[in-house]
Amino acid sequence: MLMKIAGGMLVLIASSGIGQTIGKNQEILVRELAELLSMLRLIKSELRYAINELPEAFADMAPRLKGSIGELCSNMAQLLANGYALSFQEAWDISMQKLREESRLGKGHLSYVEKLGGILGHMDVDAQIAQLELLENAMIHEYESEREKTGQIKKLAGSIGILGGLFLIIIML
Repeated sequence: MLMKIAGGMLVLIASSGIGQTIGKNQEILVRELAELLSMLRLIKSELRYAINELPEAFADMAPRLKGSIGELCSNMAQLLANGYALSFQEAWDISMQKLREESRLGKGHLSYVEKLGGILGHMDVDAQIAQLELLENAMIHEYESEREKTGQIKKLAGSIGILGGLFLIIIML
């Protein structure tokens, strides 16, 4: 009987942990979207005020940004610093591949990052800034939507984790 109680407690703890992990993943997603918005705003100000060229801009942004978005900027700075051995688009594609592997961003969110790469360096500065503002508005909407869902997802995932654990305990008895 003591073994069943101990096993039931372990199942309950594990299932509760799974629910907590799902909620934490949503928090990380929202944080990455916020960092992505910060990167877009930094790029926009770099273009607007013509402070640096893109390789220097990415090198300046990398320490300011955290997580996978900071890594994206760091990768871009390293790839572009090699005397333009790669085109901007090739460097962006390589960095995007790393971002896909390391981030919690889904396909829809990554499409914003791909659009950002398509905008940079392909038009004059005013057209790039206008395109970046449109992209920023869409990303703000997506960020707000995900941020609103975070509390609900955390509660739901926690509840389902506990209820799933209780269900498994009942089945085991």
